[in-house]
Amino acid sequence: MPQWLGVSMRLCFWLGRLTRYQPVEVFDALDGKYGPLFREFLETQPKQLLYMLASDAKRQSVTKAAIV
Repeated sequence: MPQWLGVSMRLCFWLGRLTRYQPVEVFDALDGKYGPLFREFLETQPKQLLYMLASDAKRQSVTKAAIV
């Protein structure tokens, strides 16, 4: 299984489980000790997934163009 698929599946499972069965825990997790870590993870994962998909499709490392 590719790395991007494993990360995406775990994230979707975890968020789906929390929002369906323990919705209050989502807010507790975001407001708790590790809240900044969870927020950072949720904000950066879409870009990271896009990077991994593009790298996998091109079969090489893909980077952003430098703005000069």
